[in-house]
Amino acid sequence: MIKTKMALLGAVATLGVVGGGFVSPAQAIVYNVSANLAGGGTLSGFFDYTPTTYTDWDFTVSGTTLGLGQFNTTYDTNSSFILSSDSTGLQVALNGSNIGTGNYQYIHLSFTDALTGVAGQNTTLVRGTNPLTPSIMAADGGGGFASIVINNSGSSVTAVPWETDALSVIGATTLFGFGVWTKRKRKVDLSK
Repeated sequence: MIKTKMALLGAVATLGVVGGGFVSPAQAIVYNVSANLAGGGTLSGFFDYTPTTYTDWDFTVSGTTLGLGQFNTTYDTNSSFILSSDSTGLQVALNGSNIGTGNYQYIHLSFTDALTGVAGQNTTLVRGTNPLTPSIMAADGGGGFASIVINNSGSSVTAVPWETDALSVIGATTLFGFGVWTKRKRKVDLSK
């Protein structure tokens, strides 16, 4: 009788812990980004993505020339905003950018494969064409603009594997239940 009750209690607890993982909200997957820029320089950084939503980003463009000078810029959640986004691309503009007045600075990442939001996904960046769909664009509002494209050889967009502590919690709960069952079993055996 005790074994049956303990087995039932263990099954209910296990189903509760495992089933809770299916009803919890989706967690953002972190994608690492790296690319070489045409004409020299690099793009590196990361963004968080759940299917359809970008929640965090931090990109650094360094060691390249844009227009007449050296171009080093960081686009992160504090200094930039999402201009447009979907599963195939992300366009982030620096705060203060105004496309309507022609005074802007943005970075456009276009992915060769649509993002899935699943850990372990790998894709690359689309090179873009200069100046129609550049990867990086800056304009001064006075008709002057400069752009850079990504050299797609060696670019990568990689989803970081999702880490969880759920297995250790399930293991600890199982061991605790086994300990309680063993203690009760010994107590019943001693009373006979």
